[in-house]
Amino acid sequence: MRQFLALVLALLSGVTIGVVAGYYLTTYLLLPNNSFLSPFIEQAEVVGKPLQKYSIVNLSQMEFVPSEITIKKELEKADEYVEYLFTFSTMGRQMSGQLTLPTAFALHPDQTASPNAVIILVRGWAEIETYSSGSGTRPVARELAKQGYATLAPDFFGYGQSDPAPTNEWETRFVKPVNVIELYKSVQTNGVRDGRLDLPEHLQITIPAISHIGFWGHSNGGQVALTVLEVLSQPIPTVLWAPVTASFPYSILYFGNDLEDEGQEQRAWMAIFEKTYNALDFSLTQHLDRLTGPIQLHQGSADTDAPQTWSDRFNDLVKQENTRRQETLTSTTTGNLMQNSSPTPSRSITTDLATDQTPTLAPPITTGSGQDQTQTPTSKSATNPTPGQTKTFASSTTADSALGRSQASTSLTVTNPAPSQTNLPSVLPPINLTYYQYPGANHNLRPMTHWNTAINRDIKFFKQFLSNQE
Repeated sequence: MRQFLALVLALLSGVTIGVVAGYYLTTYLLLPNNSFLSPFIEQAEVVGKPLQKYSIVNLSQMEFVPSEITIKKELEKADEYVEYLFTFSTMGRQMSGQLTLPTAFALHPDQTASPNAVIILVRGWAEIETYSSGSGTRPVARELAKQGYATLAPDFFGYGQSDPAPTNEWETRFVKPVNVIELYKSVQTNGVRDGRLDLPEHLQITIPAISHIGFWGHSNGGQVALTVLEVLSQPIPTVLWAPVTASFPYSILYFGNDLEDEGQEQRAWMAIFEKTYNALDFSLTQHLDRLTGPIQLHQGSADTDAPQTWSDRFNDLVKQENTRRQETLTSTTTGNLMQNSSPTPSRSITTDLATDQTPTLAPPITTGSGQDQTQTPTSKSATNPTPGQTKTFASSTTADSALGRSQASTSLTVTNPAPSQTNLPSVLPPINLTYYQYPGANHNLRPMTHWNTAINRDIKFFKQFLSNQE
């Protein structure tokens, strides 16, 4: 009997081993699509493209999710401005930043009208060890608050009280336009609310949803702001100080010479990146067909961090793009004339920023050259000003409709769209770019005479395009 049971157990064990072995042979060796790793068979590497969703064209198809913008605490109070820490949600995670408000409204929100425009300030690179909310944008925020504007300066992931940055350094770079756009959508949809519930209700600050929103960017923040404009392709008034406008990846490799290894590791990272991705997909200079204005650019001639040659080339590229658009518009108009015996002529707003003339109606693009009439900085316009110094503004200050969605994080369906034309009308209006040069000014537009000139021009710019004030 014992011998019989032993025989049965042996047979069952053999069957079990055979079934298991057959399963593994069939699943992992005989089928072509398997994940079994054999030391004797060379494995084909499967390479994904997780960062492709951050290409400029794919970002234009992303569903951006607005959130609540909440005031957390007061940071500093002065006679003409008050600074607060705020938080909002972007990509399903928390990001902090600094809100700066005019003192009159901040202290008496129940008696003073809320600001009628919000400007989002986008800083450049910052040392994390010495960083505090508002670093890189604080002086500009204070000057704009004195003029009645509310400003929001996001810290970005890994800074302030924001959630940690992504572990992938490329992703840390590429998510910034998403963060800025979701802050923009949040202002547009929800405004700003006070989270300090211990305050009496009449002292709690509320800024309702608002459509008058502008951007201000410095250095790398200028690159982020321009990318945002290309992603949205909407006429959002934007000011740039010494922006990084060099093509990607040169805009990164340029700074490698200052590193201890003279950029060796940086170049190695870039080589790995370009084995998988086409760098042009992420370069703002390759997507100027998506760019809109109005834009005001300030550049110092003594800037070694973002050299003047970058802004000069960017200005030239915008001129070329405007020529292309004008040719397309002319061709389209000619076609319409053949179909319509009495067409309505196209008109656009022109003005002279240097002499602050009242805007007048004029035909679309003119050609010629002109110089700024102020004494120190010089000005060039990418819309080819006439000798009479008028500059064509083919853009208007509008904002798209608000998104009232409740998703907790940003979602994206990656497709293979045609090059940069995706989601664009047949042709965008010419880009209104006004370019000011400041002889002897550094990356921060110092000395202060230049800084003061630039900020005063910014105030006039935002009053014209955001507040409709003269």
